[in-house]
Amino acid sequence: MKYLYQTQRVVQAPDLLGDYWFNSEPMSIQSLRGNTVLLFFWDFSFPSSLQFLPLIVDLHARYADLGLTCIGVHSPEFPFGKTTNNIEAALARHGVSFPVIADNEKRIADAYHIPANPIVVLIGPNGNVYDQITSFSALMRSERSIQYLLRQSGFYGELPMLEIFEGWDRNIFEMNTGYLHGSLGNSEGYSPELTASYEDPKYYVWKKFYLHGEWLAERNSCTFKGTPNEGYIIARIDAYAMQILASASGKSSVKVEVDDAPVRLADMGHDVKKDKQGNTLFHVADPKLVSVLKIKDEGDHRVKIIPLTTDVSFYLISYEYKSAYENSQTNGLIQKN
Repeated sequence: MKYLYQTQRVVQAPDLLGDYWFNSEPMSIQSLRGNTVLLFFWDFSFPSSLQFLPLIVDLHARYADLGLTCIGVHSPEFPFGKTTNNIEAALARHGVSFPVIADNEKRIADAYHIPANPIVVLIGPNGNVYDQITSFSALMRSERSIQYLLRQSGFYGELPMLEIFEGWDRNIFEMNTGYLHGSLGNSEGYSPELTASYEDPKYYVWKKFYLHGEWLAERNSCTFKGTPNEGYIIARIDAYAMQILASASGKSSVKVEVDDAPVRLADMGHDVKKDKQGNTLFHVADPKLVSVLKIKDEGDHRVKIIPLTTDVSFYLISYEYKSAYENSQTNGLIQKN
């Protein structure tokens, strides 16, 4: 019997040619030869990146003194993610102390063939790419690989016990709104860079969003241009949490309804409050990832997002869901009575 062995292709890690550095002087892959390097490709405005981030912070805290170099490669999807002040605020907000390089033009991401954030790349002491980690569950299992690479780099001291990350895992689906990568469900489709009138179709498919009223479709967002309190975004949610990335030209309020009613107290996200009239609202000005819902009971719901001023922009709608339930519901429709 003949056995065929496939030799793994050796890939030399490209250098880090980005825009500017945070928490460190500029570093190069060549200067890190002999060390174990973890590159974390991320974007502070995406929930999936923020899901990875605490694990990277934890790995840095436990292994930095043992020879692991963690470097964040911030490759933003939206223009506001390129601003120095916004990145610095995000690093402070999430307690990031390891080096971060701004990859505003995605030169580093392209060199490493990164299709989308978040992804972790492990580089061995020989300067070659050892592994590319694309899922959260794989990242939770990556600590053994890190310990192996540390041994390869010459560390023979005591290594920490492998940590079991219980309760960290969750499934995240992210839906862009802009015409470049958006998931608009209206039959009218996008009118790029033009304000157009949209009609609520009254039926909704999972993983699509729908517009009603006057909206401007831009590259990365949809911006409300109609009469306040009359237009809206509506989407079907059969997940247990929902977040929205939004901004406004000035401080603005946005009303949230679930199944044509204010959000129940038990289901409100961290950023949603109830006003004196019983409406459930969140406020937005600068680009902000808003926690809208934490649904307690699983099931189909219609979530309506109603701007109370013009010039409110929506970039991203994110769901957290349980995979078995999501798979059973993916192809269905929900009809409004």
